[in-house]
Amino acid sequence: MDDLVLLEAFALLKLRGHDFNLVYSFHGHSFLFPDSWSSMVNQVLFLTSLGYMETFQRHEVFTPLVSIVGNGVDSNLFFPLSSKEKAIRKRELGFADDSSILIWLSNNRPKKGFHLFQKLVEKLLIKYEKLEVLVIGTKQEGLEDSPRIHCLGKIANKDLPKYLQIGDFYTFTSLWKEGFGLSLAEAAKCGNQVIASKSGGIPEVVKGLPGAILIDQPNQLEAWEQGFNLAWSRRNDFVPDPSSLRDFHDLEDWKNKYLAALR
Repeated sequence: MDDLVLLEAFALLKLRGHDFNLVYSFHGHSFLFPDSWSSMVNQVLFLTSLGYMETFQRHEVFTPLVSIVGNGVDSNLFFPLSSKEKAIRKRELGFADDSSILIWLSNNRPKKGFHLFQKLVEKLLIKYEKLEVLVIGTKQEGLEDSPRIHCLGKIANKDLPKYLQIGDFYTFTSLWKEGFGLSLAEAAKCGNQVIASKSGGIPEVVKGLPGAILIDQPNQLEAWEQGFNLAWSRRNDFVPDPSSLRDFHDLEDWKNKYLAALR
């Protein structure tokens, strides 16, 4: 399961004459197998077709069978609230009914783009008076001191929905090739307009998702400003569809695809 060191150990066992089916469930975007044992891998399960094709192109020879299984989110936990329910939840959590909430969720690593998000927030709070910012997964480090920035730090996964469900915008400022971006799917299923880097498997993850905005130049602050401006301009017309979002990367569908790939 997404461990190349362990995979190599099993592959070497096969090279020594042990006979078994070796399946690698990969959770990143792409990888490069060593030629010395790559032919011992019988099957690879990828998150996206984009990840598979990039992996294929990186190899001169790539022999395993491939299945695209994606990832899944529990639709019974992550779903959009009605406008009335959302207003009530906002009040319960200390936000005004007419506020618009921008969410960022991850740990503070350079490849997750938190430093870029910090600079983006400084500009957006000046321009949009009704905007509130909710940061989940990291403490306030370098963000401008403002009563409109709320940093929750790390919270339990079971508590995520109640915060994602009050969000209006979700920025996924990834600066590396994401394999999938599970928090992106969780935020989208809760009814947020998502603004995300056009990198790795992300375009495939949000394909067909209403309101999704992909940033072609994710290292450029201006590109994120433009993306948010577009999302803001259509906020009043954006109405999440609970039925279609339930089918969006649903956990049960993922389970079925995963088990089918292993048969």
